[in-house]
Amino acid sequence: MSFEVKKFSSRDAAFDSLSHDVQRWLSAAVLTRNAASIALSGGTTPGPLFERLSTASLDWARTMITLTDDRWVDADDPASNERLVRATLMSGEASAATIVPLKAPGAAPADGLAAVKAGLDAIAFPLDVVIMGMGTDGHCASLFPESPDLQDGLTGAERCAAIRRDDGELARMSLTKSALLDSRQIILLIFGDEKMAVLNAAAKGTSDKLPVSHFLCQDKVPLTVYWAA
Repeated sequence: MSFEVKKFSSRDAAFDSLSHDVQRWLSAAVLTRNAASIALSGGTTPGPLFERLSTASLDWARTMITLTDDRWVDADDPASNERLVRATLMSGEASAATIVPLKAPGAAPADGLAAVKAGLDAIAFPLDVVIMGMGTDGHCASLFPESPDLQDGLTGAERCAAIRRDDGELARMSLTKSALLDSRQIILLIFGDEKMAVLNAAAKGTSDKLPVSHFLCQDKVPLTVYWAA
């Protein structure tokens, strides 16, 4: 494998360890470059991590936060990943950080694509840390295997792509593979035996049927999996 797997006895232990590591990485970035940047996933998994980080005594004013992906909804919508980050991570010390949204005015992601791209230009890439989740279908960020826009996300040179799904779900804006790999390290935070089985399948070789394989089977950026049952 071209990546490392860290297995923990409990999910709390995984959150504690990752929180400690993220604080260390961001502190080192501020010390060496006078700025730090991190891209965060949404969903139900990372909330406890964000709550731990919210009270960390970091130089948040020099830290920029963005999302790996987000649904094309307003920031106060319950489905918004930005809303999750603001309500959990940015509820404490981290409120001093700057967040760069993946949502802009427009009825559809394609309408706001230029504005989102311009916002991402404010971040000094490479990102210091990317924290992603993974679905049981092998998707990460909003790079879904069944999406008609998957190739835009996997092969596009831009930092973000408008993503549709064919199952009636909300449209998305996602960082592209190019942007996610323009980072110093990637963390894949997953729980449960089912997702570990998907991970093992994806590690066998790059396949668009399991988009996470594009990150597991590469040697450009170190990738570490944090896993608990």
